[in-house]
Amino acid sequence: MKRRVLLGLSVAAAARPRAAAAIEPLDRRVDELERLVEGLLFPSEADAPLAVVRWPRPAAPPSAAHLAALVGEPHPAIVEELAARDWLRSPATPRPWHDAEERLVATRFTALAAFFDRHLPTARAFRFGRVTLRTYAVGVTTAGDWLGLTATEVET
Repeated sequence: MKRRVLLGLSVAAAARPRAAAAIEPLDRRVDELERLVEGLLFPSEADAPLAVVRWPRPAAPPSAAHLAALVGEPHPAIVEELAARDWLRSPATPRPWHDAEERLVATRFTALAAFFDRHLPTARAFRFGRVTLRTYAVGVTTAGDWLGLTATEVET
């Protein structure tokens, strides 16, 4: 059984039962997002894997304060907020010096950005911290769940 990150914890994919019609499209989106990030590392001074996150129907829209409370962020006031698309822009941009493998990675990030554009168009990225950043790119699904990605970045 696939494992997912939910509420900051790894849980079984079939965690909470709902009517099949209601859960099927969201599960397909989660599965698609997992396929897009499989084996993909977010580039920084210490490349780190991306993980899918999902919170079922939180009480408010995504905000730095609400997200920090959900994940237990130790420094909630040290945050940069930007559009998820902007967070994905740099790794999705092919550079003239990229080799074939690096161009493929950029193409995968372009597909990831397209997923956010299609399914989570108002998603925001929240980057907590200064040197070691814990980033969450989160949007709201049509069912009201928060869905997105998390990664650790290092910037010195």
